[in-house]
This record gives sequence, structure tokens and C-alpha cells, in this order.
Amino acid sequence: MIIVQTAFPGDVILALPLAAACKMHFPKSEVHFLTTPDAAGILKNNPHIDRVWTFDKNGEERSWSSLMKLQAHLRNESFDLAFVPHRSFRTGFLLKGASIPERIGFDRGGGRLFLTRRVPYPESLHEVERNMDLVRSLGIPADATPPALFPGKEEKETINGFLYDRHLKTARRLIALAPGSAWPTKRWPLHGFIEVAAQMYRRHGVRSLVIGGPAEREMGARMARDLPDAVIPAAGCFSMLESAELIRRCRVTVSNDSAPAHIAAAVGVPVVSIFGPTVPGFGFYPYGENHTLLQKSLSCRPCGVHGGNRCPVRHFRCMRDIHPREVISALRRYVE
Repeated sequence: MIIVQTAFPGDVILALPLAAACKMHFPKSEVHFLTTPDAAGILKNNPHIDRVWTFDKNGEERSWSSLMKLQAHLRNESFDLAFVPHRSFRTGFLLKGASIPERIGFDRGGGRLFLTRRVPYPESLHEVERNMDLVRSLGIPADATPPALFPGKEEKETINGFLYDRHLKTARRLIALAPGSAWPTKRWPLHGFIEVAAQMYRRHGVRSLVIGGPAEREMGARMARDLPDAVIPAAGCFSMLESAELIRRCRVTVSNDSAPAHIAAAVGVPVVSIFGPTVPGFGFYPYGENHTLLQKSLSCRPCGVHGGNRCPVRHFRCMRDIHPREVISALRRYVE
């Protein structure tokens, strides 16, 4: 069988309980997972996944010929079942042409046209539970386990070296700050993160690791220039699984509504999650307990499923009205 999720890395993490359920309830079957090259590293060392396939749909493999080539490769594997959390037309077409006889996905999106079984997409549920409904549609009473990532020896040694070189010996004095997002309106203003880092160091002696990908490298560098004693830049330095291990060493993570929130939850670290244009009601908040969600009640929220490049009503109050003291107050619960 194969699971297909080629959306954002956070979506891939929220599909991991589905893979665990497949391995549990179909122990004699191989479980394959198709995702993007960017997200593939998240799946490394996962005991529930036998093989990872990649599809660079927005890069080198975005052409029609590349899609057909992948389709042929999948067809040669003779899969008997596909679970399809991803709802796009392209994904549905890919699996239909791969001659997979049973294709189970949601009754939303263009991909539903190519499914053999369409499962309702309840907006009131967390995405993890929605994904589990794909297995449950077969009459299997599958319970969701929390998403889990599995940094290995290599990742742990890399992070050990990073922390040792910076004389960071104890995770009790570290928090992770994730100021980035693929969507500009989902980013809490950087000055807020700077104020949080300054106050947490001044009041509690806690240093902040700035995490993220290459796009957040300059954010981390700027914060470190402003607060050289309080901030350690780490964005753009590590793979996603190495970043997961780095986050695992921290007491708590502060993140926008983006992948680092799900990475932190998947390694058992509490999250203070900041929501602006999106809302937790969409079902993509950090899964599990012991997390804190910060948001403002405004008539214009939510303004989109994914956020956007600019505030449609131009005041951006959903983010600007969240004061650093609210974040600091939430953090005290985890560091005191």
C-alpha cells in the first residue's frame, strides 16, 4: 500500500499516525509513502514506513512527462491500496493511472474524481483524526497515535556537536523560536520574537535558539545581532530531522502556524502556537496535550485557509494585537 501526501511538511507530519495505523493493522503489507523531496527527510528512520518515494512537483518534476514517468513506476509496484490525504487533482490522476485498484481519499478537492472510496472531510476534527478516518472507512477501529519523528544517531551527534561548540550544556535553559512561515501573513512580527528572546533571557536566564529553513537564516542573524547573549541562530543550518533533534533539547517552542509547531509536538516538546489569518478550527494546530494556542477574536478571521501575502483588510491586527507579554506569560508555564 502507499500513502500520498505531497503538501507542506507539516501536513506530512500529521499523516504519520495514518502510516502507524497501516503498519499495525496490515502487518504483512509494506507501507510506502510518497511526498516531496523537501519533506522526505522527515520520514527517515520511521519504523512504520518501508519505502519513501519523492515527487518534486514544484521543481524538476513539474512537467507532464515526469508525472507520467512516476505513474509508470508506481504501476510497476502493483500496489493494491492507496490512502490519499492529499486532495489535489494531480494526485488523484497520478494514482488512477498507476492502476491502484483501491484509492481511498476525501470527498473534497479535484482528486476525488479519481477515488474508489470517498470519505467525508469533517471540518470539526483535527487533521490527524480526519486522516485516520481513511483507515476507519474500511471498518477498522483505528485509534490515532500522536505523530512521531525519529532522529537517529547521526542527527543526535550533529546536534551534540552544535551545542557543545556553543557551550550549551543543558536544555533546561533553552527555548526554540520559529519566526518563519511560507505565507507572510502567518508570521508574527519579528520584533515580537526579539522582545520575547530579550525578556526570557533577562528574567529567566533562558537563551533562544532561532530555528527554521534557509529562508529564516537572516531573521536569526538579525536577532543574534540585536541580542548576542540571548539568541543563538540555527535557522538554515540543519536538515528537518536534525532540527527535530535540536528542538527536542528545548523546554518549549514558540511557532507560527507552520511546520516547526508540528515538528516540536512530534518530538514531545510543548508549543506556544501563534495564529493570525488562520484558526485552530481548521484542524492544523499542534496535536496532543500541553500546548498553548494564542489568537485574537476578530470579525475578519479567518481570511484564508493558508494565509496570504498581505492582509486583505490592511490592518494585520490578527498578528499585531498579540503582544509579546502574552507570549512571555504563556512561556512561564514551561520554564519556571
